[in-house]
Amino acid sequence: MSTGLVIFIVAILGALAGGLVTLTIAHARQTSQRISREIPWDMPAGVSELLAAIELPAIIVDHPFMVVEASGAAVDAGLVVDDKLAIPELIAMVDDLRASSTSLTRDFEIPRGPYGDATISIQARASKFGPRYTL
Repeated sequence: MSTGLVIFIVAILGALAGGLVTLTIAHARQTSQRISREIPWDMPAGVSELLAAIELPAIIVDHPFMVVEASGAAVDAGLVVDDKLAIPELIAMVDDLRASSTSLTRDFEIPRGPYGDATISIQARASKFGPRYTL
């Protein structure tokens, strides 16, 4: 078999594989959007006010780890930045919760600030909050 024919066959196979991956991702995205439209669940009344009033860090995130609501203490502690969870351990915990059927509690050492090696110990608890959210 000539080198040109091998390159042509490999290019065709690569294009087919790329197309298959693209179709799979598009289908997964459409399914996710359809499911989120079919499961209407609004944030209960008073949740924003409750989070504003408490002095403890509390965060409510949706499926792509976007922060829907957060207490001032969570923002002040650096747990939320630009409406996203800022601590990788918390992201992993929320991801683990979604695969679980029970609430999770974990202890973490997180950086105290952007400079230096100082850390702070936190105990985090994650629970499902309706069909779409995690608290």
